[in-house]
Amino acid sequence: MDCKSAGGGAALGPCGQTNKLNFKITSDSNYLPPTPVAKPPPKAKAKTSSSKDQENRAPTPLSDAFREQIEQKYNIEGCNVGDIVFARIENDAANATIADQKRELEAQKKRSEDLQRQIDKLLARAPAPVVPIEDQAGEDGVEVNDATAALERENAELKKQLAKAKTGSAAAGAAGVAEPREPTPRPTGTAGTHFSIIAEMRLDSNRQDRAQFSTIQRNLRELFGNSRINWELPWAQVPAAAKAQLFAIARKHHPYLAEFQNDWATEEIVKQYVKNKRNNAYKKGYIDVPPKYAYLKENAAKRDPSKPRGKKASKPSKSGAIRADAAKDAQRRKARQPADRSRGESSKAKGKRAVRNIITSDDEDDQMADVDVSGARSPAGEDEWE
Repeated sequence: MDCKSAGGGAALGPCGQTNKLNFKITSDSNYLPPTPVAKPPPKAKAKTSSSKDQENRAPTPLSDAFREQIEQKYNIEGCNVGDIVFARIENDAANATIADQKRELEAQKKRSEDLQRQIDKLLARAPAPVVPIEDQAGEDGVEVNDATAALERENAELKKQLAKAKTGSAAAGAAGVAEPREPTPRPTGTAGTHFSIIAEMRLDSNRQDRAQFSTIQRNLRELFGNSRINWELPWAQVPAAAKAQLFAIARKHHPYLAEFQNDWATEEIVKQYVKNKRNNAYKKGYIDVPPKYAYLKENAAKRDPSKPRGKKASKPSKSGAIRADAAKDAQRRKARQPADRSRGESSKAKGKRAVRNIITSDDEDDQMADVDVSGARSPAGEDEWE
């Protein structure tokens, strides 16, 4: 490649000439060039012999390794590589300056657009001009405020805000981000007696939801085992800090648990697991029963297994009362069945008697039809009158 045709934006001389930065290049290949330094301005004095010798000195050579590196980097060929490199560097610096100026111009345009939008909002909030009514209806001396135009502008602004809100919600739905819901409060009573955990967590509608509930139970058991909480202690005696740490890790593994206020769903599942584990250990003798529950074992030993436990009658529930009323109604219907049967039989007898009476009256009418009005019998009788 010719030295003059190489890129860089500057005219280049023949091989071996000094470049603009006082950096001479030759074809010698055993010397690395020093860092280029700009030539200082000349002093106003006569040239000495040393300066003449400096001009007649041979050009500074480039090493072959450095030359190959530059040629591969800038995709060039030729002997005057130094001038080409420095010209490229100057060109790159100029391009960087132009890019910075473009970015600054874009920032200024954006700031001007923001200011224009703020001005438009202020103008929209300003009161509408007062227009004389004579310009509209021809009446002098009466001026009204153009409230209709102000209302239209306000309506247009509200429509823009509504469209923006809808767009944001649609984008959130497309991205799979669900809108936050209010946390579900804890139901009153005791879990397992007054309410069902899976039902209150809304995971009992189909097989997939029940599988999710089973997964949550299994993971909470594993997390409790890794938490090093003493399961032999009642849940009320577990430190609050350990509970809070367990709840935080559970929410991280199952974000659905965060929808329940104060982590009551997580707490009830863990309490149920710890209680069952402790009761099983009591039965198998792995741990001793607390002294405050020792009287229960004594009462069980004194109880006669052949007799009823003597459970006190509790107040019947609403469903029990309904079943009792239904049983009473069935008994009353059963008691009324004989009377209803007798009434049915008497009605049948009355009907049969009425049918017999009707048949008897029809036979008598047929016999009377055979006798003449004058008292003589019809020709079909035994004697015939002449």
